[in-house]
Amino acid sequence: MLDGLRRSPTSLIARVGCAAAGLGDFMFRRRPAALPVRFAAALCAAAAILGPTLGIAILPSPLHAAEFRVLREAFSASRPEPVIALSGAIGKGDAAKLAAVVADLCRKRECDYQNTAAMLTLDSPGGSFGEGIAIANLMREKSVAAIVEDGAVCLSACALAWLGGSSFHATGGVGTYVDRYVEPGGRIGFHSPYISPAAMAALPEDQRLDTQASGLRLGISTLVRFLADFAVSPLVIDRIVAMGPDDVMAIETVADVVAFGGELPPVPVSTLGLDRRAITRAVCEKLLALHYRADLTEVTALQADYRESPAGRTKEGEVFLGFDIDDRPLTLAFCGAGAGQAIPSGDFSVQLARMAWLEDVSDTYTEPFTSFVFSSSGWNQAAYDGQRASQSVLRLTPMISWLLPRDMRIADLAPAARAAIAADKRGVPLPADPPPAASPPASSGSLAAAIPDATSSAAPAAPAAPPEAGFARFSAAVISDVRPLVDTGDLRVWRFGDLDVEVDVGPATLFAEERLRRDGLEKRNLTYDKSFAGAFVYSGVAPDRRSGFYTFALDDGDEAATVRMRFALGADGRASVEAQSLIGKIACSARFGSAGLPCAKK
Repeated sequence: MLDGLRRSPTSLIARVGCAAAGLGDFMFRRRPAALPVRFAAALCAAAAILGPTLGIAILPSPLHAAEFRVLREAFSASRPEPVIALSGAIGKGDAAKLAAVVADLCRKRECDYQNTAAMLTLDSPGGSFGEGIAIANLMREKSVAAIVEDGAVCLSACALAWLGGSSFHATGGVGTYVDRYVEPGGRIGFHSPYISPAAMAALPEDQRLDTQASGLRLGISTLVRFLADFAVSPLVIDRIVAMGPDDVMAIETVADVVAFGGELPPVPVSTLGLDRRAITRAVCEKLLALHYRADLTEVTALQADYRESPAGRTKEGEVFLGFDIDDRPLTLAFCGAGAGQAIPSGDFSVQLARMAWLEDVSDTYTEPFTSFVFSSSGWNQAAYDGQRASQSVLRLTPMISWLLPRDMRIADLAPAARAAIAADKRGVPLPADPPPAASPPASSGSLAAAIPDATSSAAPAAPAAPPEAGFARFSAAVISDVRPLVDTGDLRVWRFGDLDVEVDVGPATLFAEERLRRDGLEKRNLTYDKSFAGAFVYSGVAPDRRSGFYTFALDDGDEAATVRMRFALGADGRASVEAQSLIGKIACSARFGSAGLPCAKK
């Protein structure tokens, strides 16, 4: 545990207790006269549980009120969202105060088209359990990310509020996803449930046993539901519930960060001081924990030797390097990565694999099936299956914790990485990692390469539609009412600052042709790829890492449309805020007849 964190909770309720009727008045503001004393006593006990569980004082809000203030317009060079600071004890009404601050910020910026409305930096000893949950729910609803910075302390109700850190991605069916961080030197701690002796002493002796049992059930049930809903590992929840009243579960190690669904701030992989073997092993341990649904600290199936997969190459003929897994080989045999990938680098993947037989049963090969995808500038994920993102391992920032040894203390992060975090917050862009190892790309990934070649031998096209007939079906915000720079009848091109937008409308074969272009890209250059009924979307970066692309295709039966957007990448490896906003507006509003992307709604 962190120094000073393993101690008895300091909640005022542990010192002053509560009277059943008095707590009833507080919880209901005006307790109905007919409220049974036994029910009021149960509420008192439940509050006693929830209070000490999370360092809560059951007192009116004037004695417990956090301060919220806007610190600056951008948290860092890599996270350009405005910064809101939460300090002091959390009390009743603080969620509403945060909502007002966020609303004021959103009047000045288009939050509906931003992934993140603001970054909340937390420094609080705790406070009201209910208000901590309310703040977490508000952060999820309003897309407010969370961070506990170096030197800050976030305990009890503050830790619950931190769990609410979230962002939102409208396209691709992603919606709300987890977005919470802790810096090395930041302290986060969770209390276990218990009833304070003072609270029990305030009850009639003949009611104490029943009240203790019912109160514990209520307190534990509330806490477990909340932690599960905010993507905390069930194994961690079990440990919290099982702890004694004098214990605090602190986020100290990499394994803790992963279990609580947190992350470290982005840094160049090169600053971590880790080689290919160390990174591969760290990722494989976490993939195995995810696969087995086991505690990360208890994963033992990964063997020690770093080697080529004994099942042979992949079906595509690539050497697969990594570690044997002590399991049934036809189910799970190996974890590693293709030898052609550069690790460490800014983009790579590591996969669990099984042994499989060739169709003629003449030999075996290595068959990867579950992936961790790392990207310094795009989506990062582990075993993401397109389901509820807020319950998945999915990030739009680098998943640095997955590259680190599970038992490493986050306070021991390499000095070069800590220096990069500090420089990033001063507005110095993070230096780029070396590009992935060169292998001839199947496609340049550029907008020009994605334009259909008039001389290529494409499948026979349907008869040409009358001029403008195809575009009569197409509409999209931003571009529909603006005259294009290029208009050839079935192809139109617009430019908005550093964003180029190209819309191609034509026969239904366009849809299949765009799929072929996507499939021809190097996987390492793809950061997102999702298919729907009548639509698909993919995005990524060009091999030179200087530009990015966002492409989607819409199928309306006899005709199809493709929308390709290309943008310059900044020093942080991302599109400009203006380009991100325009991409979101265009993608979520685009319609081709009845076809469109199923954008999530805030």
